[in-house]
Amino acid sequence: MNTEKNLRAIFEILSYLHVDAVQDGYPDLAERLEFTMNCAERHLKELKQAEAAVPELPV
Repeated sequence: MNTEKNLRAIFEILSYLHVDAVQDGYPDLAERLEFTMNCAERHLKELKQAEAAVPELPV
């Protein structure tokens, strides 16, 4: 699913930015990035749950 791939890519980018923000001494930015990462992670979990809830049709 494209949405899942996009969310995973966004999460990875945010995690790199978060590490840089922490290392460079920007705690406010790091906190905001962490919040955004948590949102992306929550959306990924919701997508997986929605996919699991959809029954597969017999072929």
